[in-house]
Amino acid sequence: MDRLLNRVNVSMYDFGLYFGYRDTPEEKEEANRRGIELFQHLQVLPDRHTPKICPVCEVEMGTSSDRTRMLGWRYRCSIPPHHKREATVNTFLERVRLREVGAHTVLMGMYLWVTGVNLSTMISELEIATDTAVAWYSYCRDVANKVAWHELGRIGGPEDVVEIDETHLFKRKYNIGRMNMWRQYWLFGGISRTTKRRFAYNQLGEVFAAHLTVNHSQHFVNPPQDEDPIWIAIGRLSEECVDKTWIGPPPQAGVVPFRIHTNTCERSWRELKKTLQSCNSVDLAENYIGEWMYRKNILDNIQGRTAKFLRFMEDVRRAYPGIGRNPMMADLANCNCHICVD
Repeated sequence: MDRLLNRVNVSMYDFGLYFGYRDTPEEKEEANRRGIELFQHLQVLPDRHTPKICPVCEVEMGTSSDRTRMLGWRYRCSIPPHHKREATVNTFLERVRLREVGAHTVLMGMYLWVTGVNLSTMISELEIATDTAVAWYSYCRDVANKVAWHELGRIGGPEDVVEIDETHLFKRKYNIGRMNMWRQYWLFGGISRTTKRRFAYNQLGEVFAAHLTVNHSQHFVNPPQDEDPIWIAIGRLSEECVDKTWIGPPPQAGVVPFRIHTNTCERSWRELKKTLQSCNSVDLAENYIGEWMYRKNILDNIQGRTAKFLRFMEDVRRAYPGIGRNPMMADLANCNCHICVD
């Protein structure tokens, strides 16, 4: 296990070597056992030594063997009425049929999602049904959406410029009486020029002390490129925020050029729309947007596929911590998970 996870860029081939052949029922059972052990090592699933508090009695639960259960055991209260709980309750794998698909297959599917492999390739690589693959990617996207909002934090600062813009995502058809109508859906969000952190946003005046605008019907940069820029003191903004295209001399010492634009934000929208290519429902768009934020704000800042995979598994157990703790919600205002409460 350590040899697998200590590699900088673990691959599907490495996973295959670790899980072994999976041709016979005995080999598949062994691969599933190794997959469960890896999930337990990553603390996505509990082992029999992981203490849990009964949500009813509020006392520490013991365990009892039960071969009919997914892990071969379950939690059990030591005092009457001896409440019993499946070990997978409130974990990422609570709704996954491990006995049918195998924990090893689920792990490889999660790895493929982290590395950005598309759905059709995952189906081909793992030889699983389309509905199963869609469900697994949906579960991963759900975790990404929740963690992205919990990790967002503060955007901007005294030396930063935050670009905000609106973009049209897609249209949805809906019925009014006997007529079919189309409604457009827009997203309002932005990006920090300094940190490149993305976000969705709807309360401009309540957060930023001042804001400037650019009218795209007239020009895309304010002031336009054929005019002098705004001159600001050196050190007032980070290097990522100043105008690097200006080649003329400054009017005085100690100033640098600055222009208002949303070019960085526009590029970010293109990346988001690429993520949304496989989304055909407005109702699902929120999770796709959360996935985009998670990949850009978190995974893109981590070097190496193995480190990205391990970070995602850490976030999986944070989002679904098991018995006795509330799971994360993307709606931070109403979230009572251990991260928000503590």
